[in-house]
Amino acid sequence: MKIWLIKRLGLFLITAIGMSILSFLVLRLVPGDPVQLLIGERGAAPEIYAKLRQNLGLDRPLLEQYFLFVKNFLSGDLGISIVSQRPVWQEFMDRFPATLELSAFSLLWSLPLGLCLGILAAFKNGTWLDTSTMSISLVGYSMPIFWWGLILIMIFSVRLGWTPVSGRIALMYDPATVTGFYLIDTLISGEGFRSALVHLILPAFVLGTIPLATVSRITRSSLIEVLGEEYIKALKARGFSSKYILFVHALRNAFIPILTTIGVLVGSLLTGAILTETLFSWPGIGRWFVQSVTSRDYPVVQSGILLLGLMITFINLIVDSLYGVVNPRLRAR
Repeated sequence: MKIWLIKRLGLFLITAIGMSILSFLVLRLVPGDPVQLLIGERGAAPEIYAKLRQNLGLDRPLLEQYFLFVKNFLSGDLGISIVSQRPVWQEFMDRFPATLELSAFSLLWSLPLGLCLGILAAFKNGTWLDTSTMSISLVGYSMPIFWWGLILIMIFSVRLGWTPVSGRIALMYDPATVTGFYLIDTLISGEGFRSALVHLILPAFVLGTIPLATVSRITRSSLIEVLGEEYIKALKARGFSSKYILFVHALRNAFIPILTTIGVLVGSLLTGAILTETLFSWPGIGRWFVQSVTSRDYPVVQSGILLLGLMITFINLIVDSLYGVVNPRLRAR
């Protein structure tokens, strides 16, 4: 167990170093000057321009900037946003609950439904039910998020008027921030819960489409492979029922690739679901990153990407450690 932990922590450290380099260079390799965007089209005197670059630390050598960024990050200082002049950590924490609420709500309906559809398709392998279920999953996986979101907005928001077009809650409500999750905060305050829920339904449905399709297809293929194993045939020969074999023996052995897929999906959703948040004007970190990249806000982009990358890597580390719980044979590796 100690050797396994040391190996995983070593890989975590290597990944963190690689992510810090990429997050630092990602904007600096793209043409554009944040100081020029800051001072506007009219420009400024050369001495003012030089002073702004000095204040932002952009006049230093690139290697020195990188080590200063890593040093500050390790000490908990993520920098100050060039655009808002607010600490990046505060900006991140103001928006992260919105992204987390959207991601959690999308997974809340898509993962259980995807597992059920995958199990049903594997149990009815080769039938019309299997074919229709996987066809729908393929369409959901292949459909571009922005196109799917626009279609749903046109149907449910514009024509039927059932859901709002954008935003997180109606302007008439301003729930006190207790947890940062509007569904909980509106319940505490006693007003605006229905508005928060209605605003959340459509973007969560759009965001959950790909996880639903992915989990259902992975569950089906993994279960079909396990159901063809010799020990499954032996259990059938002994007279055990198909449902007992499926839920007690087959599903647990098939859960490793499913668990891996779920871990990847959770990490990808936590990155902010950029297209969904931009499409629905959802005030989360995905939309925040898009605006920061456009304005060349170096501290936001480099610290935000590294912070999210570390979170995703940590989630994958947890998923990796759960393999031994799901399949005891992997504990000895």
